Amino acid sequence: TNNHEAAIAIFVTINLFRSDIAAVYLGLGSSYTLTSKFEDAMKAFSQCLAINPTIAEAWKRQGQVLAAISNNNNSNNTNTNNTNTCNDDTQRGRGLSDRVIHTNTNANTTILKSIECFNEALCLAPTDLTIYYERAVAYSKMKSFKMGLADLQYILNQSQSQSQSAKFWNHVGICHSQLGNVSLALEAHRKSSQCDSHFLESYINYAQLCKEAARTDEALEWFARALNVATDVEKKVIVYTYRAHLHYLCGQAGRCIDDYKSSLEYYSKQSCDSSDSSSSGLNADATLAKRQIVNNLAVCYARCGNFEEAIRLFNSILVEDLYHVCYFNKQFALYIWRLLDVPVTSFNLDNEVNEFIKDGWVQKWTCGNFLVAIDDCC
Repeated sequence: TNNHEAAIAIFVTINLFRSDIAAVYLGLGSSYTLTSKFEDAMKAFSQCLAINPTIAEAWKRQGQVLAAISNNNNSNNTNTNNTNTCNDDTQRGRGLSDRVIHTNTNANTTILKSIECFNEALCLAPTDLTIYYERAVAYSKMKSFKMGLADLQYILNQSQSQSQSAKFWNHVGICHSQLGNVSLALEAHRKSSQCDSHFLESYINYAQLCKEAARTDEALEWFARALNVATDVEKKVIVYTYRAHLHYLCGQAGRCIDDYKSSLEYYSKQSCDSSDSSSSGLNADATLAKRQIVNNLAVCYARCGNFEEAIRLFNSILVEDLYHVCYFNKQFALYIWRLLDVPVTSFNLDNEVNEFIKDGWVQKWTCGNFLVAIDDCC
């Protein structure tokens, strides 16, 4: 019935009378996982393994939970929000420069632990191909794409039926693309779309690879297919923003602006339809994503020479988040705007721009700037 809360209550009740049954803790941990209560799930699986350390399924599910926790850690690192006020530009530049230096140490440590769990599971259940797949995904998160691909290839060698899924081939494509095997990656993503014609990631990843290979027309064709496949607001926003970046790289800032505007229109519809009590009607992740799209739209306006609109958009973000990375874009837009009628030989960008702005401009790419981060396959 998918009533996970009721299942949790039943397992907890059983534990009140019998706290030595490993299967109860396994079920409890699984129910906690399905309700995103990962810390509680880890405790339950640990208790299960304390009673019986030979249960492969417990090791496997513990590894899955650790992988989910690492995803949350990555999200928290890239979406840090700071609403402190600061009126001094130099101080703000210094604060931003410090803020954008993010490390994924916690996430990587968690992923390593998940791989250890999968290793333990495979020692107990070496024929369980689902564990190989989970470990392959974990290896990819650690950017160990060769090891991830080895696990996927093992699955393919052992069972053709196990590999007939869109997610499987999509992941094969991601590994190949990260290793520079473009033709193999494209073949894998095409197979992914053939396994499931509604699996959006395969279309986006295929289009992204075409973009990287300068196959612009083919990339646009697959982005158009992706828009037909996208079924909800969030997915359409993703496709529009990816395609906008392609237009940006091709020097078509006008088309780029159109796609970013389409993304924002969908966010507006989502905000109006939402019952959220916040002022924007969007959850925290959607709000951060929307701000980044507004930032990219402003960059496009600046590129077209419409600095007034660009600055207005940058300011609309900074009103909500004073430490957003768009601050750097705004400063450079203001700098270039001021020098539009000045001969190039009359100024020196390196000497005149504040050192903290330059430092932040270089480091900001690690803070999730879409125009760079989008290059990674979704």
